[in-house]
Amino acid sequence: MQLAKRPRDKGFAVIMTTLSLVATMLVAGLGFDVGIMYLIRTKLQGAADAAALAAVRALAANGNMSAAQTVGTEFLIANFPTGYWGATALSTMPVASALTITLIQPNGSAGTAGTTATAKLVTVNIGVTAPLYFLRMLGQNMATISVTAQGKREGLLVMLVLDGSGSMWNLIAGTPAFTWAMNDAQAFLGNPQFDPDIDRVGLVVFGGNAFTVAPIANFQSPAGTVNTSSSVYTALNSYGGSGNTNTSLGLQAAYTAMQNFYGGAGASPNRANVLILMTDGAPNGFTADWTGQLQPGSTCAPPSGGRFIGCVNRNSTVIAGIFNITPGTSATTPDSTTLGVVANNGLCQMSTNAGKFWKDFTMAPSTDSYGDALTGGNTYLPGTSLTFSANFNGTSDQPTDEQQYRDLSSNAADGTATRLRTDSLLKIQIVTIALAGNSGTNIYDLLDPVLLQRMANATTSPIYDPTQPVGAYFYAQDATYLGAEFAAAASTISARLYR
Repeated sequence: MQLAKRPRDKGFAVIMTTLSLVATMLVAGLGFDVGIMYLIRTKLQGAADAAALAAVRALAANGNMSAAQTVGTEFLIANFPTGYWGATALSTMPVASALTITLIQPNGSAGTAGTTATAKLVTVNIGVTAPLYFLRMLGQNMATISVTAQGKREGLLVMLVLDGSGSMWNLIAGTPAFTWAMNDAQAFLGNPQFDPDIDRVGLVVFGGNAFTVAPIANFQSPAGTVNTSSSVYTALNSYGGSGNTNTSLGLQAAYTAMQNFYGGAGASPNRANVLILMTDGAPNGFTADWTGQLQPGSTCAPPSGGRFIGCVNRNSTVIAGIFNITPGTSATTPDSTTLGVVANNGLCQMSTNAGKFWKDFTMAPSTDSYGDALTGGNTYLPGTSLTFSANFNGTSDQPTDEQQYRDLSSNAADGTATRLRTDSLLKIQIVTIALAGNSGTNIYDLLDPVLLQRMANATTSPIYDPTQPVGAYFYAQDATYLGAEFAAAASTISARLYR
């Protein structure tokens, strides 16, 4: 027997249904409003990120903070459309104050331009109001949506490493190659990508020995204008050419300058580190301890109680012998005229004819003064012999000796570059610039593009390793094109200055 529903049961059902509908509408309204706020927030965050990145890119192209702020603000407005889901239009807000650029120290605290500052930090803080619809039933008409974005233009430590070997005296369009290089390197200092507020620039000029200028901040004064009174600029005024192309020594001198800048080996860096090498020929010199390698029958001897430490100047009758190079020391001028010859007993064949170094030494050491291998399976030219072909009483097979010496020197340069790139602290990016048409007809001094690409870890290198700092290789067909390649190098390294 079916019982009839009582009237009060029907009323209860109506009430419950009504309450359920109200709750459902509130949940649906909340979902709708939250969905709109999510869309607005996502769009606003994208605009803030784009603004921060644009400002950092602007700083990488030019250190002017006001100009970078303007660029960032324009990107912020452009990437958040007016009226987007009813949100406040940025064009009606004081958005200039939403993007700030500050000089910071490594720990994030405020820094001072040219001294303690190591980076420029871009911060975007922006908020808009968005209308609510269904939640108005609960008295909520508007909601505030805020986002934050940051970007950083890192400071840069760049070491210019310039070939100062004797071939840089060769004339290009009636002017010595080193003069072209001097003018272009000085112009390079004024490149707008470099920022004296946070960047530092140093110099190494190498031939048989190396001359170093420690990194400085005042290479521009004011920003964007070359400071012709800076120590780097004035040193370049004395830039000349003499001696061998001791590329490994030039690289090592720059590496030592970087380490000293940060407080010594093992110190943590606070800038991006870049080394720019310009050379006009293959390496044909390396620094090593030659003690104990004398030919049987040779009466050559080092100073009393001393050692034969230095670079054999094997192709000059002007400065003959072993350049007196103590690892870690620097020449006193950038023109190689201060190179000394290791004192000896006057009975060394190379004392009067450097090309006869093979009559003094039976073989080369297995490593250079910095521990880089001169031959072996991991070197650039692994089959190179350490033993010289001629003996003290024989006749020099000059082509063989020249090629062997160059190969040993190339292995030293390649080994030094590899050691610098794989430094887990400094993470040095190497950029190489080849100056062609300047090494004359000596086939043993000609440029080696493959070696320079290897040293830079350029993407064209046969041993390119993407896990190491990726550099670049540039080719100037003669000295008149050198300025353009310096400018190209500056544009390439600017990409490393922001993240």
